[in-house]
Amino acid sequence: MTFFKSSRSAQQLTVWCLFTMLAVMSNLAWAAVGYVHEASGEVRVQNGSAAARTVKPGDTFDPGVTFQTSGNGNAVIKFEDGQLAKLQPNTLFKVDQYSFNANNPKAGSSALNLLRGAMRFVTGVIGSTNRSNVRLAAGTATIGIRGSDMTLVVSAAGAVEAATVVHGAIALQTPAGATNVNAGQFSAAPVGQAPTPVAPIAAAPAAVQAVVNTTAAAVLPVNTPVAVQAAANAATAVAAAQSAIAASATATAAAAAARNAPPAVAAAAAAQAAQASAVAAAAQATAATAQVQANTQAQAVVATAFQAGAAPAAPPAPPAASAAAQVVAAAAAPVATVATVQAAAAAATQVAATAATVAQTAATQATSAATAAATAATQASTAATPAAAQAAAAAAQTAASAAGAQATEATAQVTVAAAATSTTQASVQATAQAAATQATSQAQAATAQVQVAATAATQAATATTPAAAQAAASAANAAASAASAQAAATTAQAAVASVATTQVTQQTGAVIQAAQAAATQASTQAQAATVQSQAATTAATQAATATTAAGAQAAASAAQAAASAAGAQASAATAQATVVVAQVTGQTAQAVVAQAAAAQATTAAATATQSATQATTAATQAVTAPNATAAAAAAATAGQAAVGAAASAAQAAAAAPTAAPTVPLPFVAPAPAPAPAPAPAPVVAPPVVAPPVVAPPVVIPPTVTPPPILCGGSPC
Repeated sequence: MTFFKSSRSAQQLTVWCLFTMLAVMSNLAWAAVGYVHEASGEVRVQNGSAAARTVKPGDTFDPGVTFQTSGNGNAVIKFEDGQLAKLQPNTLFKVDQYSFNANNPKAGSSALNLLRGAMRFVTGVIGSTNRSNVRLAAGTATIGIRGSDMTLVVSAAGAVEAATVVHGAIALQTPAGATNVNAGQFSAAPVGQAPTPVAPIAAAPAAVQAVVNTTAAAVLPVNTPVAVQAAANAATAVAAAQSAIAASATATAAAAAARNAPPAVAAAAAAQAAQASAVAAAAQATAATAQVQANTQAQAVVATAFQAGAAPAAPPAPPAASAAAQVVAAAAAPVATVATVQAAAAAATQVAATAATVAQTAATQATSAATAAATAATQASTAATPAAAQAAAAAAQTAASAAGAQATEATAQVTVAAAATSTTQASVQATAQAAATQATSQAQAATAQVQVAATAATQAATATTPAAAQAAASAANAAASAASAQAAATTAQAAVASVATTQVTQQTGAVIQAAQAAATQASTQAQAATVQSQAATTAATQAATATTAAGAQAAASAAQAAASAAGAQASAATAQATVVVAQVTGQTAQAVVAQAAAAQATTAAATATQSATQATTAATQAVTAPNATAAAAAAATAGQAAVGAAASAAQAAAAAPTAAPTVPLPFVAPAPAPAPAPAPAPVVAPPVVAPPVVAPPVVIPPTVTPPPILCGGSPC
């Protein structure tokens, strides 16, 4: 009996082992071979006779699938060995066969088929290690790979309308003949005919050039091996961050629309915008963390492949305004070696880890700001006096600006990771890092105003005199304007960081320097707004402690003047941020217009600041005046200066743009993206002190479009 039981146990163990082996073999056989790095518009995938399904970033795929893009569809797919396919609209692309094992990279193979449409294709380590194992069909032609970065265009009838190469070379073959296409060259293959003689890309038909120039502008991840699932997870996190940023933009637009509503309504909208910004910041931090995990796992795959004899592939050519320009840039790029690829992967992972840590801190601070905004919104709805309600609403706006600035800071930080993963140019990485560091500083300055505004709101609610309440409300408004100015400066710095990974090859050094100069000017305006916030706080204290009515009123006027000056500086900072974005995106005409507007806003802000200084001086004189006559005269002077500051603030607001700028994405597909929801420029609010003057702008911060994570799991 004992023997029977033992034999039965052994049989059970054997069966269990067999099932385990089958399960392992099944997992190996069906492991995903690639993932969708990016997708926009309508993109679908079909496997055999199964129903087609919509593709989203982070989806993985197996051999046998067919990708189809619609008229607005774009996709970037990446394979385990690193090879890339950038699918343009109206494209049909099939993965006939694919296999890769990092332990035996020389045995890897890939068979792909571009049935119609346009595609940029970059080989990975299969192509660099054993190029004969990469088989690529294009319509009725076949493509011989020689370690290439190419763009192919195939008609619905199967004719190769264009075969262009920016790096490496290909052999374009049809049953009627063949030709070699080298870097910088173009050929075509009509159905049933031999390929046309090669010619420079610049000599290709205009329609062909339009397509290849579009693919040239695309920012692609590096073509080194990845851990597919980890890379897919990172791509999913990036998409989630994009959705969160879109929701934040919607909430910001709603807050902008409510800015002239009653304080309680405006405060509630600001609180919602702050909460949405906090969610966006958290999503970006999560995406950055996923990127670190993907890079770390990818490093192990890269190391294994190289130890097993894989040869490093030439990286994708850097983005450029045209394919011809891209050829030049690719030729100048250093040759990839095992050492340089591994060093770049390690460095990028470290940079991404640091950026993720900073982004996480920004997300935490954004959440705190959102909580403060919600508290202020509640105070605005229950305030006992108009001044207290206005101060609470300003506190909510301040917190909303701070949350937005922190979300922008998170964007700048993950853009630093993108800079490390998209280029080996030290100067480019240094530009991104310096700008992101400055963005962090600006966001911290915006966050510091949250407590200032909250304190002012409390003072307004507990003030014992109307002048003290009005002065406290002005101090809260000044803090809101200072936070808004710092948020605008954060956007400007984030735009400079972003250009390092998106279009730096398309910009001249002079343009980059001009953008940096405008961003620096935005930072200067933001600092000036912060100084005025401090002046308003001091004046509010004077108003609360003044022993005479004239002294209290003079101090209230000084607080109002400082708030107006802070608002004018916020307008100027927003205008400068608009200049930066126009410059880095190559919008020359818009940049010229924006520069003129920024100059007007800056001049008006300087005038407002002078008036605020006069009011501050007069208030001090009124508070310390030896007699009532002198105090009254000083109070009148302060009131006049406040009126002047308000008028200048109105001029600055009029010169500022009606919509805040958006930062270019560091990894966006070249297809047109939906227009972002506009954020408001500084707006003049109703007066809060006598004599009647215009209160400072309370601005929702400019919105930054989605998080700049580039590699989606590539070890870059």
